[in-house]
Amino acid sequence: MRSKILKAISQSEKVHARMRVRFSHKKVAFLHLPKCGGTSIAASIAEAIGANSSGYVDPIQTRKLAQLYMEDFEQAEGTKLLFTIRRALFFDYFMEGRPYIYGHFPIIRKCLLNSQGYEFVTLLREPTQRFISQFKYYLAKRILPTQKYIDQNYVEGLWQDYFCSDLAKFHANI
Repeated sequence: MRSKILKAISQSEKVHARMRVRFSHKKVAFLHLPKCGGTSIAASIAEAIGANSSGYVDPIQTRKLAQLYMEDFEQAEGTKLLFTIRRALFFDYFMEGRPYIYGHFPIIRKCLLNSQGYEFVTLLREPTQRFISQFKYYLAKRILPTQKYIDQNYVEGLWQDYFCSDLAKFHANI
């Protein structure tokens, strides 16, 4: 176990060192796709360029904001309103020239074509593994905390419900 921990620390230090070389003294826009390991990379980039969180497009805060404007406080995930809020925040930070913009936001083509010195970064993950990870996250954050007891049949039923849902279709097409 100790060797695995040391190996993980060593790998982390290598990633941080590469980030410092690659991104130092640059403006960076990091599009973080959910369930692709982006939280660790976001922290490494921030450390490399010495940036704070002032350019963070927070997925939880933006989801809550979208829900405030929706009727019946329905689920905001995947809605046009949510993407509009996130796109607007990204564009505002971009126009201000904040040194580090990161989070869950749709990219704006105009910004890619006229980068104003930004380096755009994202991570991709094998799609099936990302989708399964999204389901596990969905279970851990939204379903399991409300249950006192679960068994394999319960989880299989949740998988079937999730797999056929609009939310799963949204997650699969990110």
